[in-house]
Formats: sequence, C-alpha cells, structure tokens
Amino acid sequence: MNVVQTNDAIYIDQDDYVCDLCHVSVGKDRALQKDAALNKKDVKALRAVSGQLLWVSSNTRPDIAFDSCAVSNYGKSPIIKNLHEANKAVDRVKKSSPKLVFPNLENPELWKVKVYSDASHANLWNGASQGGYLVFIEGNGRLSPMVWRSKKLNRVTKSPLASEAMAFAEAADAGYLV
Repeated sequence: MNVVQTNDAIYIDQDDYVCDLCHVSVGKDRALQKDAALNKKDVKALRAVSGQLLWVSSNTRPDIAFDSCAVSNYGKSPIIKNLHEANKAVDRVKKSSPKLVFPNLENPELWKVKVYSDASHANLWNGASQGGYLVFIEGNGRLSPMVWRSKKLNRVTKSPLASEAMAFAEAADAGYLV
C-alpha cells in the first residue's frame, strides 16, 4: 500500500499491487469454447485472480467490490467464459487508480455516521442476489470511508424489495458497529 499524509487528509492506494495483476491466459482455440469447463490449472489461476481482486477491493478499492464478488462466485464448475470475465475485471481495475481519502474531520464530538446500501435481485450467474453497503463518518462537511462490502446475499430472495431489505439490514449492522 502507498500511504501519503498531508495536513488535510491521508491518501491510500495499491497502485503498485494493481500493476502486477495479470490476466489468466488461455490458448486461442480454447478461448473460443466459452462453455468449456476449466482444467485444474485454469481453476487455480482463476481463484488466484479472484483472491487478488478481493484483496484490492477490501482494502482500498470499494469501486471494484461488485466485480471482485462476481469473480469469486463463479462456482465449483467455472467455464472459459468466466476466465474472460475475470480478465475484463482485471482490465477495469487497471484502467483507473483512485485513491482512498481519509480527510481531517476535525471535532469528533460533531461526527455522524452515514450508511448507504444497495442490492440487485438475481444478478449473479447462478440467480443469487448481490448486496452491498458503504459506511462513512461525516465531520466538518467531509466524508471519510470506514467500511464497505459487496457480496452475495446469504439467502435466496424472491423480489428486489427482499434483496434491498437484506442489504439494508447488513448495512445498518455495520453502521451501528462503526
């Protein structure tokens, strides 16, 4: 991690780590067989990329939380198409290099906790729903990120409202903890 501290804020990024992320290579002939099962070597490589994306998203890049969750949920029988999607996720991560900013919020007695949540119903490859949240501390008109998460919801939901409610419940718990 790269950390820079000024009088106004602390800036954190993982640009060096992100630069080292690599695509999972597949031969040209196999790349065209999008529904073909992965061999053990490719499954291992896909899991490695998944772990790298999860590491970046959980530490400094909430903007890629959905992609990292999607890649990590390809299941027990991933296919070539999943490798292509993982490689696209790596490209998206490398395309930008935002910094995580923790501004000086000044007087802690005036701080407030702000929580945002969202969910998508049945948007993952296996029909599962995805939910996520961001928790900030607000002070002096500035927001500082404290915790974020995007993950497959623990239960199958039957409607968008149910997905939103589950994501909101987890967000409220995280906000209360902060």
